[in-house]
Amino acid sequence: MTPVLNSRQLLAVVVLARTSSFTVAAKELFLTQGAVSHAIKALESDLECALFERTPRGVKLTETGCQFLPYAEKILGEMETARKVIGVFQREIRGESSMGLRAVVA
Repeated sequence: MTPVLNSRQLLAVVVLARTSSFTVAAKELFLTQGAVSHAIKALESDLECALFERTPRGVKLTETGCQFLPYAEKILGEMETARKVIGVFQREIRGESSMGLRAVVA
């Protein structure tokens, strides 16, 4: 079975692609630079391809990374949407439950 993509690694890809800096990405993600570097290396190893080119001036997406980035953004967006939908659903359920409890208590 093919392993699933790790959302933390995907988030690291998106932030690193935007910032072009492991240090800045780490600050935005509240992680160490080493943790971001490890996440990217682990994902690249899992995918068996380089997503970023490391240079003395920072990093930039490889051609493969440019192809991968929209998928990472879409997956993270869908995860955020799912969380929002579930949140709304749970609030509706709690609203119904609390209304029911108020009726029973009154």
